Amino acid sequence: MSFGAARDPATVIGEVLRYEELGGFSGLCRAHGAVLEAAVAVSRYRFLPKQMIESKWATWQEIVNKTGGLREKAAFEMLTEDLVEKGFKLEENIDTFGGRI
Repeated sequence: MSFGAARDPATVIGEVLRYEELGGFSGLCRAHGAVLEAAVAVSRYRFLPKQMIESKWATWQEIVNKTGGLREKAAFEMLTEDLVEKGFKLEENIDTFGGRI
């Protein structure tokens, strides 16, 4: 392992000699967290200010679009449809594959 000469930012150069994944955990998914936050908001829509949900929705959707897989996108679409049926006005966002999410 060696360190670059520059002080800021530090650069570390190394080699992975062994990799092991325990318990199926391969890292955190921001989209998974965004879907979870959105699901909590949907489940509490009667108690939360409508503007708060609508304003955060675009942020959660952007995270799902950028970092989500098919499962996260499908789940978020179901949550979006549920809120639209309840009368919420959510900005339609287009994902990176050109489809509506």
